[in-house]
Amino acid sequence: MPIKLVTFDLDDTLWDSGLVIRAAEVEMRAWLAINAPLMADTFDSARQREIRERVMAEDPKIIHNLSELRRRVIEGAMLACGYSNEESLGLSHHAFSVFFEARQKVVLFEGTLPMLESLQRNFVLGALSNGNANLERVGLDRFFSFHFSAESIGVGKPAPDMFNAAMAWAKALPAESVHVGDHPEHDMLGAARLGIHTIWFNTRNFDALDEVTPSRIAGSLHDIPQLVESIGGSTLE
Repeated sequence: MPIKLVTFDLDDTLWDSGLVIRAAEVEMRAWLAINAPLMADTFDSARQREIRERVMAEDPKIIHNLSELRRRVIEGAMLACGYSNEESLGLSHHAFSVFFEARQKVVLFEGTLPMLESLQRNFVLGALSNGNANLERVGLDRFFSFHFSAESIGVGKPAPDMFNAAMAWAKALPAESVHVGDHPEHDMLGAARLGIHTIWFNTRNFDALDEVTPSRIAGSLHDIPQLVESIGGSTLE
């Protein structure tokens, strides 16, 4: 059955998310040093992890909204450092906006743009991400017909919801769909459970899962258009 839909994970598939997150945290801490010095000077990462765990324990579903989770952790940190409720709320929104803007300053992996340009000519492209990248700010929105995230859907991969939303949008069957991603569970297993073809671009050297064998493995982004075409005439086993 010919392929109609190709979906992509974003973080660590099209760019190095660790690199961009670390840079965004540096920018946010520079802002905090000026605007919230009590937190910048006294709040350490271990205490921050404690607050994150407490926020998630109080609201388990917030794990699917990374933006609000990070903002609440910042707010909790400010409260712990002695800022008032009103100050903590306002400062946390400002601090997160600094982080979020910097979080969109990604450095695309080599081959991303020509690969997307090639695929866009023949397939519907969609983005499926558990993260909070903004395709318009990143500069890739022109390639993708839609972008579903854990925040917009209410649950992240490997749950089937995001994949099903993509196929419904494109009016595509699982056998007409390919998902490209780096994570063996979130991307490969999540898609394969629905019968969707998979291409594994393993940027973080994950170990493979016994439960799933990717349809194809990409050595580079340059390989992906050819791999998608090679899947088009195949049948999932």
